[in-house]
Amino acid sequence: MADDPAADDLTITDPVSEGKPRAPTAYEIELRKEAHKRRLENQAIEAKFADERKAWEAEKAKIATDAEAAASERVLRAELKSEALKNGLADLEFLKLIDLKKIKLDENGEIKDADKFFEKLKSDKPAWFVDKSSTSSTAKKPDPDKDEKLDAMKLDEKAYAAEKARLFGA
Repeated sequence: MADDPAADDLTITDPVSEGKPRAPTAYEIELRKEAHKRRLENQAIEAKFADERKAWEAEKAKIATDAEAAASERVLRAELKSEALKNGLADLEFLKLIDLKKIKLDENGEIKDADKFFEKLKSDKPAWFVDKSSTSSTAKKPDPDKDEKLDAMKLDEKAYAAEKARLFGA
């Protein structure tokens, strides 16, 4: 019994015998051993719970970090698209070829040194960009003299049918 930690506290005081120590009964010894066993089981469960909680906290932190990184990347891509359109990128599909690790956002959520980045990109890949200096269209403009206002109510049937065929191809 000396090896049993529960046996260390086997001496009790009996209030009836006026403070004289007495030997515990077999039932009391059994209860103390069972209580000791339950304490050890409880400590093991608490240790397991603490380990699981640490693992859960680590997983929660990883998920939060991954979500923050994904959100930051979406913001970066949106800002990159905006800057690309401002700088005359011909096709936004070219943005998929750019390494996003080289681009950083400032505290306002804007791309740091965006002008320098796109100037370098323009010099490296000029085919990716269109000339923004020309805003004119190459489409033929209508002749202002040819477009006369016609009053359909004043046309006879033959002139009305001819004008309708000219306009609608009918």
